[in-house]
Amino acid sequence: MSDNKPKRGRPKKPAASTARKDYFTSTSGADNIRCPFFVGHNKTDIICEGIIDGSRTRCAFAREDDKSFQQQCYCEREYQRCEIYLSIMHWRWQDDK
Repeated sequence: MSDNKPKRGRPKKPAASTARKDYFTSTSGADNIRCPFFVGHNKTDIICEGIIDGSRTRCAFAREDDKSFQQQCYCEREYQRCEIYLSIMHWRWQDDK
């Protein structure tokens, strides 16, 4: 018998480090980020710190234009007006009481 038969079953998943390798790739404007809670982004997502310690918040946009608009308006300019920034600040302020 030959051992050259293709194996059946599910293919192996790539290692975690390679599976998420491209998730936070920069599409544009990453050098201009001012928000202290910004973690990363890709074509249609913005990743921020979460309201729970050690968590992340992912904002998924259907269109790249919508994501770029949000990033330019809030992450790069007026982050103090961003809903996520305000939520994080609210919960961190509550924890300090």
